[in-house]
Order: sequence, then structure tokens, then C-alpha cells
Amino acid sequence: MKTTKLTFLAVLMCLFTISFTLPSCESKTERAAENVEDEKEDVQEAQRDAQGNIAEEQAELDSARVDLAEAWMKEREDMRMELQEERVKLDTKINDLETDMKAAKADAKEDYRKAIADLREERREMDAKTERLQNSTKANWEETKADVRQTADRVEAKLKKAGKDVKDYFKGDN
Repeated sequence: MKTTKLTFLAVLMCLFTISFTLPSCESKTERAAENVEDEKEDVQEAQRDAQGNIAEEQAELDSARVDLAEAWMKEREDMRMELQEERVKLDTKINDLETDMKAAKADAKEDYRKAIADLREERREMDAKTERLQNSTKANWEETKADVRQTADRVEAKLKKAGKDVKDYFKGDN
């Protein structure tokens, strides 16, 4: 009977210990679950913030791309207009030389013809460069711009030479 009492007491002590330990485990589990839920919410909030930041950065990048494209198109249009002005000057000079050639002496007429032919060739090349300019892309813009600028400068120099005596027009050409 003493053993039964001791066994009973041991069982009772075990039940008593379990009754306090079990709620303790449950509260640890509950706390761990709450912590996990809190962390999950923090991660979700951080993801929402990051997505918002990414969207803002993307909008800024898109805006910068639009600004760059507009600037490039404006620069291209400005250069096209400059070439058009040079073409008008060139046509005017060709017309002036043709008029002067009619009144020139026979020995000077050949010089006029050569100068007019040279300026017409420059005009054809300028027209080709204008076409290239119109078909340029951002990828080949710098090369196109340099090529067009070189042509415009050469035409401007020839126009200045043509403004002088036509006999001097071909002096210094290579």
C-alpha cells in the first residue's frame, strides 16, 4: 500500500508538472507563431516599400529617357534646319554665279562653269547628308552629326571662296 501511495503520489506530481509545463510550451509556441507573423508582416511591408521605390525610380528613368529623346530629336531638327539654310545660301550663290557667268568674258566662263559644277556637287552631297540626318538613330547619331558638321563647314568655306573672285575659287584646293 505504501508503494501504491508512492506511485499515486509520483503520478500526481507528474500530472502537476505536466499541467504547468504544457501551458508554458503552448505560450512559447504561440509567442513564436506571433513573432513569425510579425516578421512576415514586416517583410511584406518592406516589399511594398521596395516596390514603391522601384516604381518611383522607374518613373524617373522613363522621364529621363523621354527628355533625352526629345533633346536628341531637337538637336537633329536644329541641324537639319542649319543644313537647309546652307542649301539656300548655296542655291543663291549658284544662281548668282550663273548670272555673273552670262555677263563674263569668254575666258572666264569656264572658271564659272567649274565653280558652279563644284557647288552643285556640294549641294548633292548636302542633300545626301540631310537624308542621312533624317534617317539617323540615337545609336549612330554622334557619327552622323560629325559627318554632317564636316560637310556643312566645307560648304560654308566654299561659299566664302565663291564670294571672292571666281578665278581664286580653286586656289588652295587639294
